[in-house]
Order: sequence, then structure tokens, then C-alpha cells
Amino acid sequence: MILVTGASGLLGSHLCYHLLKEGKNVIGLKRKDSRLQNTKEIFSFYNEEKLFENIVWEEGDILDYFSLQEIMKKHAVTEIYHCAALVSFERKDEHNLFKINIEGTANMVNLAVDFNVGKFCHVSSIAALSQPDKNDVVTEKVVWKSSPMHTNYSISKYGAEREVWRGMEEGLNVVVVNPSLIIGPGCWNQSSGMLISNAKKGIKFYSPGGTGLVDVRDVVKVMISLMEKNIFGERFILNSENLWFKEILTLPQLEFGNKEPGIKISKFIFRLGYRAERIMCIFNGKKPRLAKEFVKSGFEKVDYSSKKIIDKLNFSFISVKQSFQWTCKFFPSDKR
Repeated sequence: MILVTGASGLLGSHLCYHLLKEGKNVIGLKRKDSRLQNTKEIFSFYNEEKLFENIVWEEGDILDYFSLQEIMKKHAVTEIYHCAALVSFERKDEHNLFKINIEGTANMVNLAVDFNVGKFCHVSSIAALSQPDKNDVVTEKVVWKSSPMHTNYSISKYGAEREVWRGMEEGLNVVVVNPSLIIGPGCWNQSSGMLISNAKKGIKFYSPGGTGLVDVRDVVKVMISLMEKNIFGERFILNSENLWFKEILTLPQLEFGNKEPGIKISKFIFRLGYRAERIMCIFNGKKPRLAKEFVKSGFEKVDYSSKKIIDKLNFSFISVKQSFQWTCKFFPSDKR
């Protein structure tokens, strides 16, 4: 049996589909308040709604070790894909970031060690990689250095990786993947899904930075391949292309027939807008869209290399343009 944490999220849902498609037995870990409608919707994108029924759903929390113990006692788990994590750039979420991403990962590692799980795949992030020297391309060899440029999310994902490597020292077979921004249909109110939702409305502003992007199908394919080939004790950057933020916003907007963003914002204007939005949210009760920590990453362009995984698996990535075309095709009609 294969246990997938974060099974109701974007990556976890696509992963569950592909595992089931290969005939694997999958246990999906979900919290009490998790909505399974997103996962059902993602299965429908593949025209495999009935396959969704093959997931064995278990209610648990990665912060509750004892609830996880009960699940492990109930099932003969041989592999774990740890996809669960909190992604936030809000200062108010600092405590939860460290709690969920570090302590939660530590619990999953301890669980795997205690129950002699044979294989453990940890989904990290390019955010867990240190900032490079100027103009350098980031590879798996980069050494973490403390920096004011690191967001709380980055630090929490780096801390999570340390727990995974600690598990390796205790005899656990682990492999770590560091995907860039994952693009794929589903979960339209989170992460890249929110990017698509905003692109449908039309975004006029862009920051001068940039980052890497990767298709969710590629991330899933690599994860499964690494586990099946028993490639352990290594980390792999998963990144299709490095693009400027203007390019990233333009691609989905063109799919919806919108114009590309034409107004470049400065750090000063962003901070002004951030403060103005915070004041407005006090009165209208809405959740702010701008995060102050975005200044740390939204105004820099960092390039990431996937050469290691390309050479290891002779792998070819789906282009970002193709990924956006595929993703936008499934954007809900009632949101258009």
C-alpha cells in the first residue's frame, strides 16, 4: 500500500490518479476539513471519475503522530509520498509554516522509520534551495546560506528537508524532489490555480523578477519513476523553464483572450499598494492578496537547472506554454 499525504491538494490529487492508473493501491491522507471535490474534479480532467473511488481515504493530521500510528497499524504501508505542506508568504502564518512543514515532516519521517517503510519520497521546493551567487544558475549542489532574502516559507521547507536527511541517517530510503512553481488544473483558489484565476480576470501589473515553472504531470512522473527505480539518497530539481514574471502572466492571459500585463511595478509602488490594501481589508473584511514577503522574491530572477534529473532519467519536460494551454482548458465555465 502507498500512503500519500496532501492527497486532496493539487500535486497529491494528480499523483493519486497516476498511481491508481498504474494499478497501485493508494491510501489518501486527508484532514477532517479537507474538501474532496477538488480531487474528484482533477480525476474528471483525465476522464477517470470512477478511478477516484479506488482511493482509500483515511482521516488524519501530520501534526498528530498518534492518529498516523493508527493508520499505519491498519494498513501495510510500503511507500510514502509526502506532499502535504503549507504554502504561505504571510507573516501571520510563520508559526504554522514551521509547525506543519517541519514538525509535520518530522512526524512522517519518524512514522516511516518506526514502521519500516521501504521507500519515502519527499516533495520539497526550489524555495528550500539557497540563493545563488549573482547570475549563477541554481543546482542541487548549492549550499544553504542564511540570508535576509529567504522567506519564512523557504526556511520552513529547508527545515523539512533536514528532517528527511535525518531519516536517511536512521536507515530510511529517501529521495527528495525540488519542483519549481507547479502548473496544472485544479485547486483554483490556491497557488498556481490562483494565478490562472487572476489571469482569467486579466492582470495589468507585473514585477520585474522571474522564476521557474514545471508541469504537474512531469513532477508526478519523475516522483514515481525515482521510487520505482529505487533511486535514493539524492535530491532533484524539477524545472521546465525559467521565465520572467511578465512572461508567466502573459501565457495564461493570452489563452483567455486577454492582453499581456503592461505596467511594471517598483518595490516602492508595491509597498504602497500593500499598505493600502491592508487598510481596505480592515473595512471590507476580505483577505488581502498581496504579501509583504513577496518583495523578497518577486523582484529578483533566479534560474534553476534540471540537468541532473534530465541526465538521470533521460527525461524531457513539457513546455510551460503547453502546460498553460492544458491547464486553462479545464478552467471552470462558471468562473469564466
